[in-house]
Amino acid sequence: MNQRNSQLKEKQREFANAKFASLGDLQYEVNYFHDYFRALPFLAVKRLLDDLQITLTGKSVLIASCGTGIDVHYLRKYYDAYFTVSDLSEEAVKLTLRLHKNVKGAVEDTERLSFGDESFDYAFIASSLHHLPRPLIGLYELLRVAKYGVIVIEPNDSWLTRLATRLKLATEIEEAGNYVYRFNAWDIERISRALFYKCSYTRLFAIHRVARSRGEFVVLRALNSLANLLVPTLGNYIVFIIIKS
Repeated sequence: MNQRNSQLKEKQREFANAKFASLGDLQYEVNYFHDYFRALPFLAVKRLLDDLQITLTGKSVLIASCGTGIDVHYLRKYYDAYFTVSDLSEEAVKLTLRLHKNVKGAVEDTERLSFGDESFDYAFIASSLHHLPRPLIGLYELLRVAKYGVIVIEPNDSWLTRLATRLKLATEIEEAGNYVYRFNAWDIERISRALFYKCSYTRLFAIHRVARSRGEFVVLRALNSLANLLVPTLGNYIVFIIIKS
């Protein structure tokens, strides 16, 4: 790893440790106007896996870059799995373990995981590959430690998101210093083909704006639903699974 990547990781580690250490008694789903949209990508994961007749119940699952542990919260709505969480931030891992029972945890760099090959049935990562200096290396590492496949939620690359980035309506460089790498469907297909794996994906809109009133929320929800009905491929999220067997 070159010096610039090392410096970025250290900056991210310090930023994340300070952020997660300050959260205290965190609670999930306390603002319906926001949480309705935050849940949509996880619902898309459920539908995608259902279509493939895949369940995580009874499986060992690594949740990489666990952050606040919100991924555990949403996945447990659908699956009774054996979860292990990891994050570059020690404070993130401590927070997640404090908020969730029967979960294992480890401080890990997703680009250099210490776990052995096929240590877990599945690996999962949500909106975090783009935090890495080398997102594809992180994805390959997750594929290495997963026996059956890797499930991912990430920003979607489309002409609409590229336009939003140019207009400064979408983030290109995050506060922690990392570039926001957005995946598209062709990326996923090429990566999978190169490894002789299969893949499946879906794209969707999940608005980030938090409504300031119930009326505004109703309008945003209607617009979001209409966009997902008419042009989901232009959505700001892509949800995909790369299947190894």
